Amino acid sequence: MPYKLWGLVPLDRKLLTAETPGEHFYLFGADRLGRDMLSRVIYGTRISMSVGLIGVTISLTLGLLLGGVSGYFGGWIDSLIQRIVELKISLPTIPIWLGLSAALPRDWPPTLNYFAIVTLLSFLGWTELARVVRGRFLGLRTEDFVMAAKFDGASEKRIIFRHMLPSLTSHIIASATLAVPVMILAESALSFLGLGLQPPTISWGVLLKEAQNVRSIAAAPWLFVPGAAVVISVLALNFLGDGLRDAADPYGDLR
Repeated sequence: MPYKLWGLVPLDRKLLTAETPGEHFYLFGADRLGRDMLSRVIYGTRISMSVGLIGVTISLTLGLLLGGVSGYFGGWIDSLIQRIVELKISLPTIPIWLGLSAALPRDWPPTLNYFAIVTLLSFLGWTELARVVRGRFLGLRTEDFVMAAKFDGASEKRIIFRHMLPSLTSHIIASATLAVPVMILAESALSFLGLGLQPPTISWGVLLKEAQNVRSIAAAPWLFVPGAAVVISVLALNFLGDGLRDAADPYGDLR
């Protein structure tokens, strides 16, 4: 039967099709309600990846801002921020995620629940970057180029963003790309346990929730396909982070 590829190119050849015309063909199988798993995994990619990207953007902003302020100004500001960071690090991450996720109302609409999960994950993941940025700022603020900028009359904003932050580019890139997989895994774990995103929202964790039943896995092993998507995305983002770090700081391994 002739058709148009992407609605533009007329073709009459098909790589894969059902044996009988009019029947449905599911490349990755179907779930218990007969819905195509491939299309649901592709649709869930948008949600899971956006959780990681938006969450890392928020946590990266908080880490750079609070860590930079703590390391640059020092004094009581540094002591206050570091006590907050130490309090956050001393708390176990997974129980905090589970507790706060369980406290979210179950009757919230999908959009509000999505932003609540993103905010929860991002506000619990900024402390490590803040400590690193604070340590680098403590060392950089006495460097010759920073002192020269101060004596030249440069504003504190210009000193921080024009002279000090560029030296952290490689570490910021590596931290951001390595934090995205952590966010994706956290969202998938919470949704798998029923404490994260809820249907009708589709994410990899929500799809993996269908694989909780051993009997369902034995009858339909393709329900693990979203797990393969999680593994591939985590590995790809880790490789991307290593490549971007080396490109931004090619001599970092020689120090």
